[in-house]
Amino acid sequence: MSQKIRTFRARLAPLKESCTILKQLNSILLAKKIDYRVSQRDNLLKFVSQLHWCMGADRFKGFVSYGFYKGGFTTTKPAPFESPKDYMFGSGSMAACDNCSSLSCTKCPRCEKPHCFDCAR
Repeated sequence: MSQKIRTFRARLAPLKESCTILKQLNSILLAKKIDYRVSQRDNLLKFVSQLHWCMGADRFKGFVSYGFYKGGFTTTKPAPFESPKDYMFGSGSMAACDNCSSLSCTKCPRCEKPHCFDCAR
C-alpha cells in the first residue's frame, strides 16, 4: 500500500470514530424520546465543539497518536487504548447522573463521571 493511501486512512480514523459517536448519540436521543435535533446548525456546532473537547482528554492520547503511527509519521507504536466510543458509551455510562441522579447517557472522559443528556449540554 502506498504512503499516500496509508496517510489518508490514518487521517480518517478520528473522523470515523466521531461519526460512530454521533450515531450513538442519535440512537440515545431516539430511544429516550428527547426533543433535540442534532441536524440543526446551532446544535450541530455545539455537538462538534463538545466532541472536540472530549477528544482532547488525556485518556485519548493513545488514540490520537495511533493515527500518526498508522500514517507512518512516527515509528513508535502507541500503548493499547480504549476508543472514545467504547469509553463514553461503554460500561459505567448508564449509571446515575453525577448532577441530578437521573439515568445518564454518557461518561465524561475528563472528569470520569456519568452525565445525563440535560446535564452534559
